[in-house]
Amino acid sequence: MKMKKLARVFTSAVLVSAMVATMGGMTSFAAVESIGLTKTVVTDGQTFAPNTSFVFNLANGTDKSLTGEEYGAAEGQTLKVYQGVSEALRFNDKFTDNGKLKFTPEEGDGANLQPSVSTDGAALLVNASVFTEPGIYHYTVQEVDSGYEGIVYDTALRHIYLYVNYGVNEDGSLKDTLEVGHVVVSKEVDGEEVKVGGYELKEGSELNNKGIEFINNYGDDVEDPDNPKPYDPNDSTHDITIGKTVSGNQGDKNKVFNFTVTVNGASGEKYKVVKGDNVLKALVSGNSETYQLKHGETIKITGLTENDSYTVVETEADADGYTTTYARDDEKTIEKNDAEGNKIQVVIADGATYTVTNDRDVTTPTGIVLSFAPYILLVALAGVFGVLFLRRKKEEF
Repeated sequence: MKMKKLARVFTSAVLVSAMVATMGGMTSFAAVESIGLTKTVVTDGQTFAPNTSFVFNLANGTDKSLTGEEYGAAEGQTLKVYQGVSEALRFNDKFTDNGKLKFTPEEGDGANLQPSVSTDGAALLVNASVFTEPGIYHYTVQEVDSGYEGIVYDTALRHIYLYVNYGVNEDGSLKDTLEVGHVVVSKEVDGEEVKVGGYELKEGSELNNKGIEFINNYGDDVEDPDNPKPYDPNDSTHDITIGKTVSGNQGDKNKVFNFTVTVNGASGEKYKVVKGDNVLKALVSGNSETYQLKHGETIKITGLTENDSYTVVETEADADGYTTTYARDDEKTIEKNDAEGNKIQVVIADGATYTVTNDRDVTTPTGIVLSFAPYILLVALAGVFGVLFLRRKKEEF
């Protein structure tokens, strides 16, 4: 029994020493009870967060070995890693359906959209009571590509290493209970593991939370080496500018025209709408909104993805003597048939335009002048004869 106690103390001491190496010689520890899991979606700053859920698979890892200072191994040392013990990690109540993290578009009209949106409070909960001996235990977590249109998913496998040791009392003696004193998170990049997060001590017993982070791209096509993220060279979210033009010699350029606009995309998706310098009420997929435009005015709608379609209907079309025409940018908008065979407009690139022109041109009437022409001619001839007659009479005298 005494030998078993000594073996336990020795094993725990070795593990503690390994962790001290990677934490700069600190000797006090605090138990890790949860590991933050941050989901970040980056956008172009003009697009609402997607209305979708992100799914994660959490699994026990495998037996393996680790080397390197970032894992707490001394120079030339190899650390033995054990397959994860079931039920040591689980998703907290921010997740639904065992690993599904819900995202919803921001509240309001989108006037203050940020270029990135992150979850708040999502975490993996640690249950150290399932461990029966100290050691390093291996787990994995991976995001599932759920196929939501416009998103570049972050599906690289994350490895989670739980460093399980006996707790340490304030006087430095070991407790009889096991706890997780340190966590290292690595990410697979080009077939290699790179440390990207975890929990480690700062000063005293305060834990420095680096956690686990997954970053998705939703329409940001700018590559930024200082802010690594999944790069989207195709720019998967687009905008459309709808404009009003009034033409013709009797076209009233101060007249207000009413437009009913509908965007059909994923259920619950929201689109930012801007008129001049004003942000208007956001459009919700499948819902129609009415906007008023005069000659030269436009509204810009942002956040459309590949198969989102839009329709524009002008209330005053072809009324009051106007002829109404619709023109789209054929290079950035295409016309398709929906499931019911109706023609719909689909934006395929940024900067698309859709212009509604009302023309009212009235020609100067000429029929009245022509109908009086014979009489005018007779009057003119009578005048000529009158002049000649009066001149002859004068000459006779």
